[in-house]
Amino acid sequence: MLRGIYTSASGMLLEGMRTDVVANNLANAQTRGFKGQSASVRAFPEMLVHRINDRATMNPIDPRPLIGYLGTGAAIDEFALSMTQGALEFTGRGLDLAIDGPAFFSFETPDGDTVYSRDGRMHVDMDGFIVNSSGLRLLGADGGPIQVGAAADPVVDPEGRVWIDGAVVAEVALWEFPEPRALERLGENLLAPTEGSGAALAATGSQIHREHLELSNVNVVREMVDMIAIQRAYEANQRMITTQDETLGRLINDVPSMR
Repeated sequence: MLRGIYTSASGMLLEGMRTDVVANNLANAQTRGFKGQSASVRAFPEMLVHRINDRATMNPIDPRPLIGYLGTGAAIDEFALSMTQGALEFTGRGLDLAIDGPAFFSFETPDGDTVYSRDGRMHVDMDGFIVNSSGLRLLGADGGPIQVGAAADPVVDPEGRVWIDGAVVAEVALWEFPEPRALERLGENLLAPTEGSGAALAATGSQIHREHLELSNVNVVREMVDMIAIQRAYEANQRMITTQDETLGRLINDVPSMR
């Protein structure tokens, strides 16, 4: 009986975490360059259940009568990003940049770390650096931040070259990962490599579209359907715990009085 309560409780914990994932996807359905996330589930090993103190069967290996298999719960196996391409939206702003392909922009944090994103909302800051919407400096192919001058009006071509007054002054670095689905979310639409994602590699085949932004790849309808299914599974586990708790209470309180 207690085993069943533990199994249902593990299901409620699992569905709670899946709810967080879907809620985060829905909250970022309008975030530029956002990649939706999914949670894959794995079941705990099943247990073979027999009746005890019952008439033995003719099975010479295990004579106890077989009832069947009992599930022992489930847990989240991994969280994975969906790397499908989002639609490109024309904005008319010269430093709105969208990537067509699997690549990522790279940015330098105040601590000197490198983070990655598909969000291409850029502008030139007061120090003349190209920065994203959070103020992080865009990194170039030489590994350093791209500085164009505070009064400059840079143009970025599809190959990532930065032009000012007809001359190339820098090149935007684009990166790929062996397994981008395993990238870690850092908040503010930023990602960091993990052991599962592998190290960043120079991108090939991706292009930059200026005056465009990539929309979120979240499918709102699908996420709402998933949310309803998750809620129903959570409620089913909740009812199972209530039923098992009531049955356990009857076993403890009523059975002894029947002797």
